[in-house]
Amino acid sequence: MDDRLSEDLAVEILCRLPVKSLMQCKRVSKGWYNLISNVCVPNISRISSTTPSGFLFTFARKKISSYHNAYVSYPQGRYCDNNCSGFLRSCTVLLPHRAYQLQDACNGLLLFFSADGRHYVCNPTTKQCIAVPYVRRKYKSYVASLVFENFMSPHYKIIRFPDIKFGCSFVKLDVFSSATGNWVKQKLRIEQSVFSSVKFIERTLYLNGKLYRQSMSEYLLCFDLDNLIAKAIQLPVANSIDKFGFIGLSKGQLYYANHDSSKSKFCFWILEDCFWRLKHCLSISHLMSLCPQVRELCKDGISTNFMPYAIHPSADIVFLGFPTMLLSYNLQDGKLEVIFKMVKGRLICGGKYSVFLYSPSFIVLNDFTNHPPRSSLI
Repeated sequence: MDDRLSEDLAVEILCRLPVKSLMQCKRVSKGWYNLISNVCVPNISRISSTTPSGFLFTFARKKISSYHNAYVSYPQGRYCDNNCSGFLRSCTVLLPHRAYQLQDACNGLLLFFSADGRHYVCNPTTKQCIAVPYVRRKYKSYVASLVFENFMSPHYKIIRFPDIKFGCSFVKLDVFSSATGNWVKQKLRIEQSVFSSVKFIERTLYLNGKLYRQSMSEYLLCFDLDNLIAKAIQLPVANSIDKFGFIGLSKGQLYYANHDSSKSKFCFWILEDCFWRLKHCLSISHLMSLCPQVRELCKDGISTNFMPYAIHPSADIVFLGFPTMLLSYNLQDGKLEVIFKMVKGRLICGGKYSVFLYSPSFIVLNDFTNHPPRSSLI
């Protein structure tokens, strides 16, 4: 780094460069390499995480019982599936040639689970794919979550959830850390007995040291990874048309969205100190009046297939969808737009559970494979 420039000024200048040019500047000197890797890249990754570049989701063909991954750019709405060139192709070619399932996406990283029982972490932007050490499962569930704070550290964690048995007062999570290359067990005390009989929905969200996951008993389950406590938070709507709802993150807050009990509105709540506060309500009849396609798909004014799919991480925009279509609604100006429509004969599977907002991360992942990892799982 040029001694005539202060570090703050150098960072300000470098972060204004195009990403490709910035990466090439790493070659200038060891000082520039460290400054760009440790300061500039986390800064631009943090900024990019507030602006999604697309959606990842799973789709099925109507006449064939097979499932595939797809990617749609945002806001352009360009579509490609795993047989096309583009983003998804550049990502999946990093994986070994075996069947795989997209399990999670977090701040630019993707977590895949393969047919041979291994997890793979991919960064499509840096074209990295890292195989996580294999660990035999002792339980049926293979649900896993990815934890990655790209502006804090190049390291990530994978959290695997066991089947919780009736009457348990604690839960043991399998936790992999790329900082050590090891799997360990974390024992969390269960605060509420409601855990004893719940079944999980696979989708999770990470916020401020906590993993949130919906149950099938109208509770949101909170796993506090820092304080090693698990607790249940009752969801705000009872007797809803779809009691599982949607959870998402926006502006550093956790949102829950669902139809209201009258089935005529979408309601959005935010979680504050374990209590829900109503933030927005969207009339379905109003949405129908704004878009002929919505009106056609909600002929009776109600459609169980019409639901919130995602929420913008930094803007007042919610994404609503059908199995055949994804739309955006701006809460500020009331504008409803169709982002894309599915190819005829294909349907989005799982809706709000399988649609991931994607934002690129420019952080180069730590390659723990240079040091043979150990596993402390029993």
